[in-house]
Amino acid sequence: MSEILTCSVCGCELDDDFYEAEDKVLCEECYYNETFRCEDCGERFFNNHNYGDDNICLSEACRNEDYYVCTRCERLVYTDDVYWSGDDPYCSDCYEDEDGS
Repeated sequence: MSEILTCSVCGCELDDDFYEAEDKVLCEECYYNETFRCEDCGERFFNNHNYGDDNICLSEACRNEDYYVCTRCERLVYTDDVYWSGDDPYCSDCYEDEDGS
């Protein structure tokens, strides 16, 4: 007798078509409604593990490894796009404002 899989979120029984996020099995509806795709690494994570902002969805690891928070506006800035003034990271707009003042 084979093991019956159930969705980790809603508990419905799953057939051979199931999805995975963070080592949990999910039905299609929960997969698309309860998870997001990290825009940095492409992996799926549960919505409550989104460490991005209003503009980008990120896993905690990707945010910590590849992004800084602008000192002035608090927007997330990708490592390759960050501007520095001393030890303070800035987005391009805030850096121009800070540098020009």
